[in-house]
Amino acid sequence: MSNAPGSWRPDPVSRSPIALGAWWPRVRPFVLQSGDQFRCRHHRR
Repeated sequence: MSNAPGSWRPDPVSRSPIALGAWWPRVRPFVLQSGDQFRCRHHRR
């Protein structure tokens, strides 16, 4: 294993041999109905 910046290291807690972040694009949102829920409705100047 390397401690160099940008090197992937396995999670010491999870014994999964894959990078878990690699699957985030496939995760279906489970809390928000839409990203619009956090957008401002009115822009103030």
